[in-house]
Amino acid sequence: MKTSYSLYMRYKGIWDVISVYADGPNYVLRISCKQAPSIVVHQISPLFYSIDEDSRVFSPKLSQEQDEDKDQFSQFFKKFSEHLTVLLFIPRQQTNDPMKSLAKVLKEYRLEMKEDTHSWNLVHCEQSLNSYTLSKLPVDIEFQIESLRSCRFLLRRDLSKFYDKVSQDLCKNSESQVTAALQGMWSPGHMHYYYADPYTAFDENLRIAQTTVEIPGLVNRLVPIKRVVITPLCVYCIGPMLEESNRVLRMFPGEENKFLRVSFSSEGLDQINGLHQDPNGPLVQRIKDVLDKGLKIGRIRYHFLAFSSSQLRENDCWFVSEEKSVEEIHTKLGSFQDIKIVGKHAARIGQCFSTTQNSIEIPPQNRKIIPDIFDNQGRLFTDGVGQISVEAATRVAEKMKLNSVPSVFQIRYGGFKGTLAVNPKLVDKDIALRKSMDKFPCDHMDLEICSYTKPLCAFLNRQIIMLLNGLGVPDEVFLDMQKTFLKYLEKMMVNSAAAQRILGLYGGQYRFVKKLLEAEIPVEEPFVQAQLAMLRECAVKDLRRKAKLPVEHGRLLMGVVDETQTLEYGQVFIQISKSSPYEWGFLRGENERVITDPVMVAKNPCLHPGDCRRLNAVDVTELHHLVDCIVFPSKGKRPHPNECSGSDLDGDLYFATWDPRFLIPKNADPSDYSAPVPMIGTGEQSSVSVADIKEFFVNFMITESLGRIANAHLVFADKKGIFCAECIELSELHSQAVDFPKTGIAVPYPRELRVSEYPDFMNKKNAVRYESQRVLGKMYRHLTKSLKGKELHHYVSYNNRKATVLRQFLKFHDYKSYVDAGIEHRREYNVELSALMNQYGVKWEAEIITGDVLKFNWYKKKRSYFSMKQSILDAFSELRQRHEARFWEEFQEGLKAFEYGKSPTNSEVPWKTEKDLIYAICSKASAYYQVTYLDKYYHDDWEQEYFISFPWVTAWSCILGIPKIESICLRDLKK
Repeated sequence: MKTSYSLYMRYKGIWDVISVYADGPNYVLRISCKQAPSIVVHQISPLFYSIDEDSRVFSPKLSQEQDEDKDQFSQFFKKFSEHLTVLLFIPRQQTNDPMKSLAKVLKEYRLEMKEDTHSWNLVHCEQSLNSYTLSKLPVDIEFQIESLRSCRFLLRRDLSKFYDKVSQDLCKNSESQVTAALQGMWSPGHMHYYYADPYTAFDENLRIAQTTVEIPGLVNRLVPIKRVVITPLCVYCIGPMLEESNRVLRMFPGEENKFLRVSFSSEGLDQINGLHQDPNGPLVQRIKDVLDKGLKIGRIRYHFLAFSSSQLRENDCWFVSEEKSVEEIHTKLGSFQDIKIVGKHAARIGQCFSTTQNSIEIPPQNRKIIPDIFDNQGRLFTDGVGQISVEAATRVAEKMKLNSVPSVFQIRYGGFKGTLAVNPKLVDKDIALRKSMDKFPCDHMDLEICSYTKPLCAFLNRQIIMLLNGLGVPDEVFLDMQKTFLKYLEKMMVNSAAAQRILGLYGGQYRFVKKLLEAEIPVEEPFVQAQLAMLRECAVKDLRRKAKLPVEHGRLLMGVVDETQTLEYGQVFIQISKSSPYEWGFLRGENERVITDPVMVAKNPCLHPGDCRRLNAVDVTELHHLVDCIVFPSKGKRPHPNECSGSDLDGDLYFATWDPRFLIPKNADPSDYSAPVPMIGTGEQSSVSVADIKEFFVNFMITESLGRIANAHLVFADKKGIFCAECIELSELHSQAVDFPKTGIAVPYPRELRVSEYPDFMNKKNAVRYESQRVLGKMYRHLTKSLKGKELHHYVSYNNRKATVLRQFLKFHDYKSYVDAGIEHRREYNVELSALMNQYGVKWEAEIITGDVLKFNWYKKKRSYFSMKQSILDAFSELRQRHEARFWEEFQEGLKAFEYGKSPTNSEVPWKTEKDLIYAICSKASAYYQVTYLDKYYHDDWEQEYFISFPWVTAWSCILGIPKIESICLRDLKK
């Protein structure tokens, strides 16, 4: 008996059929794959080839002796880089049934076969990929064609003719139009579905691109970044995607196309980290080859550059074109030669790649260094926090176009990183920095903003619920909270008050729809319904996957220190601002509120029982200038931030709630979060080289086990409680794993702490499950039971919009003069919105507006949900601001002329009175509303079916004011 190795490949795994020919006793089918075949061992008599038409699986059998290792076949396939070509040998005596099935496959690819006495030939024979070159095309267009090719939108046989067509059209159209047309062909929602007629598809997208040259969002802080996803078998070119800029990209303005974001993933596009791969295995070698040799896309070769801390955890890094020297860029960023720890060295370079927004320049003479605050035992209370003057904070807010001045900024400044809290007493300098913020020497003088304080909702999650429950908070508290939340989610679809309450909790991207409801726009309005349905669907999904519950009496707050040294150990200062005019807990006319109750404070992730701290919030007059942050004392037996998961004050956000239901009886002893001794780099005189950084990147990817440790802790906490020995050990390992990027020390995951079964609430697929008896299990089963038989539709049809038209927006008879312009503007807006949705793989309009995406497409599985959501919100914000400005553009001179009740002289503006101007603005807003809501203004079904946001985005402030303007200013006009 011999061992049979079967190579299984489904029909849908075929990308293209290259050739079929006779070879002795066999017919040979040469195909190119888009999915990796799998190899299975069978202890059966070998069959050379068979086709199972029902399961639609090719299964050529590769016969080998018993003692031969299957791994040689696996390694063979893993050595292929971009495309896998498989030769299938079909015995002639088995051609009857197999070749019939094969003919069906080829027909799907527009190919036919004919048989003569010698061979099988393809009627349409493709050219080799090497038969042409892309060197004649601009780099951006070259990348787009490579993107369509690598993601299987173009079959190999079509590439040569398609290249010729693009070259011809480039002579008649601008580069930006051709690039936009190629981007329009790229649809992440239909990966691996090739174009039957790519030439017509390109013409259609080019026609759309000719109507609007501007690519949405390419202004201010967003830049288009090309992305490449590398798997063991394939290289996918994607983008460019709109992302927030960073210091390095701003150093090379207009050269963004020379940088690549490169991601490494498994063939199923899942995370590679934590798999503990063989360091000499084919997968690791594949990654090392890319890092060492670089990537060649078209005619450009890119080399490894660096990675930020967040990118490291996502298996992402930056590559740069060979035109630029990696060493020169590193030197330009700062001086790193004194940092001998590989992980820390890489982190300091990556500090310059943090997504930031540029603000004001602060020369050296306008800054000062102030001492850190230590206690007599050397404990640091000011780790990562400095000060900023009121005047400088105001200039930063103005530069960033913020409506108010934040109290705290998370910053990057030269080699400094951390937070700057407003200090009214700082008058001689713009900023005051501390030694704990200084990470490396650098002469960069721009103050870069990562984030800033604003009202943020606090959410419970699995870890916090498990800890609070284990520390004494009853099960019923969480179950009642979930029941109430689900009730309001259901009620908000039909009740404006319930909707405003839920929207007030989420704030942020939902503030806009909340404003519509506060202005008495009916909750049944399709645009409002779409946003509410999306919120409800995402909230339920988060409940099921994370036990994520909004806390009404709580906030997510950035931490800073008490510079006045007024607060005692065990005390904090919290002052929150209104997130909406009707927020609970504020007195009439009150915009800020100081919390003076016991509070529960935690920092995610939190695994140790001592990570949740009960503290007392007190009122300190000297700290009233600090809003939407939590102020910790600068004295005591230990810094409170360090007690909370070993945190600091360089921008970490803290969960804080003053809901008495969540107050634990007493604090557990906090864990010891002392960092282990880091590893020193290798190389001459212990210096850190680029090769060391590459090796660290690979080692982190294949040994990092943070997620598995956290999951194991959740399982043991569910079985034995949070105080069990296993949970305590896992929490310590988790803390060490968090420091892995800085120390370079991989944390072993002990075999005795590994789990083989999971509680039902973790919803682990293909794993043994048991019914959890703790609160998370009860919440999970209650949620499942509550949703049973209910369908939560996130899609709201816009086809019934005519039945919901609001009559008060139809009363301005002069709207007709704005209809044609409104239709043109609506179409351009919808085309750009569609392109933006296409870039991010977003299916529904409500997803791009809210940033809450129900299902990211294949290449976004591995990206941080938060970073992707923020990119979407930023990109849509740019789009919104630009189109809103376009609505108001023709009225700017009139608004200036009638400012402060002045009357314009001569013919400065076409409106004789201010009332005429207001009437014109309302007429245009009415036209924008009507061309969106009335069927007679549509010619393309795709617009009418999928888009309705145009008037609300471009003219929302005017639309909301129409009823009031009618009653006050236009009573004398004929209705």
